[in-house]
Amino acid sequence: MTLSQKGKHPGSKIIFSAFLQSLSSFLLAYMVVYLFSGLSVLYIAYDLDIPASLELNKISFGIPFDSSLWTRDAIVSVFMTQPVSSFIMGTISILMLLLIKPKQFWLQLFFIWFFLHGFNFTFGVLSEDIILQRGMFRVATVMDIRQVMLILTIGVSIFFLIKAGSLAGKLLYSKVFQLFHEGKHKRKWNLLLVIFLPYFVGSLLLLLLTLGKNDLKDYLLKIAMLVSLTSIIFTHISNNSVKSDKKPPKLLTGILLFAFTLIVMGVFFFRFTNGITLG
Repeated sequence: MTLSQKGKHPGSKIIFSAFLQSLSSFLLAYMVVYLFSGLSVLYIAYDLDIPASLELNKISFGIPFDSSLWTRDAIVSVFMTQPVSSFIMGTISILMLLLIKPKQFWLQLFFIWFFLHGFNFTFGVLSEDIILQRGMFRVATVMDIRQVMLILTIGVSIFFLIKAGSLAGKLLYSKVFQLFHEGKHKRKWNLLLVIFLPYFVGSLLLLLLTLGKNDLKDYLLKIAMLVSLTSIIFTHISNNSVKSDKKPPKLLTGILLFAFTLIVMGVFFFRFTNGITLG
């Protein structure tokens, strides 16, 4: 039974711990998705003899795009790798959440954030590339996809971002401990403390991590994530689907997890500042 069901509001320690654990899960999930989707691109590029480097917030290629190495197949293979690998990772994270059924608050949120980041690096990146005419836009160019289809693709991508947020909302209420259980207004407070506040603080920390290297695409990706999160507000949840048997987050766990996350971010920063390569 949750604290709110007993007629009490959650204590400040529980609220602060929930925020810290969600923030840490947001940041850790982002770094894992970025790392493995980026390494997937490096592997494909290396296999095609295209020099590539994974940096803090982008993948740089060591040859100009008019090089003979950029064949049609190379362009399609390299630039589709990140969205495809991210989609696969996001889908797997949902399956793991449903199959493993973790009891830890932070791990439940980690899988949800992992799913959202995975889909953002799929459909958010797809929309951003088309708008900024890079990455997947080059794929569309070599495949001779017309402008009307590109506009339609942006619309479809936004649709899937919204659906991802809707699914995340249902999982949030059915699989994760609820700080506030009853009433729409209490659910909004739960969303603010566990989802939106960690998103804004986490996004700010990520932008600070890449300060001086940010460009428009970094902000567009954050906006794409916000599109998903906003749809959670409008997700219809039946009272029967809200779980009340989850354990509240512990403050010590939240502090230790956040400290660990800061260490990982430090390693992430120093390791990727100059980029990493394969071979």
